Amino acid sequence: MSTIRLAERVARSGPAWARISVLGFTIAAISVGYPTVANAQVADLPNGRLGWVSWKELPAKSPTARKGRQLLLRWSSVRIAALVAHDAFRLTKPLTIVGAECGHENAYYDHANDRVVVCYELAAAVGQHFDDEDAEAARKWSGHEGYHTPAPIWAMVFITLHEIGHELIERNKITLTGREEEAADEIAVFALRQTQYEGGIIAARAYLADLAQSEVISPATLGDAHELLGQRVANLSCYLYGFRLDGWSDQRVQADIPRSRIRGCTDEAARLTRDWHVLIGKKAAGSG
Repeated sequence: MSTIRLAERVARSGPAWARISVLGFTIAAISVGYPTVANAQVADLPNGRLGWVSWKELPAKSPTARKGRQLLLRWSSVRIAALVAHDAFRLTKPLTIVGAECGHENAYYDHANDRVVVCYELAAAVGQHFDDEDAEAARKWSGHEGYHTPAPIWAMVFITLHEIGHELIERNKITLTGREEEAADEIAVFALRQTQYEGGIIAARAYLADLAQSEVISPATLGDAHELLGQRVANLSCYLYGFRLDGWSDQRVQADIPRSRIRGCTDEAARLTRDWHVLIGKKAAGSG
């Protein structure tokens, strides 16, 4: 989907007063394979609904949470995740995404209230990771200093879709034979692949790869419900290679995964797409 089409859809999903502001976004030109997205020039965006999917950003009090909320609004990450979820998933009841102050860096599926919560503190941390603490990385993603780059935007979209994955697994009573965290990653990959925003997978891989450099292997990390960060990076690289995206050659991925696995990545990517489409994918118009 083109940048302009995405910006127009974001605009149309809000009330009329917001449409001029949203369509006035500055479009960021991306040179590293990310989807082009709007770099908001407005301070706030309205809550909204699209089909079964709704989203809202709650007020924030602490300085860190206020910063994270401002970033989420500026990036439109929650809204983009809502649009992707609407287009990718077969939904039969409401799915709610909430931006909120949590007191800690996190994003999670809130079972008790049947909603996905994206914590402002996590958004602030992701923004700091790419902008403040690593200016070189910021320039790499956007080509400009001081620019709200696409990498954090799409990293937050991936994180949000991952948590939506947990909700879909539970609400559809999907039986898993492996780790649910790995399945949630696959669901996020599936959604971005189905909607042709594969650059979101690239952003998530880049973010996780940066974090993996400082990961300490310990009983806590080995026993965690999540795979090691390096394993998650390898999985995403394998899917990107399997999707045959431009630039994702043998040489590009061999730093992440052994050659013996590379040979099977096309089958892995095909299996992921096929299986999740059967389980949760939106049927094409006119299909049975």
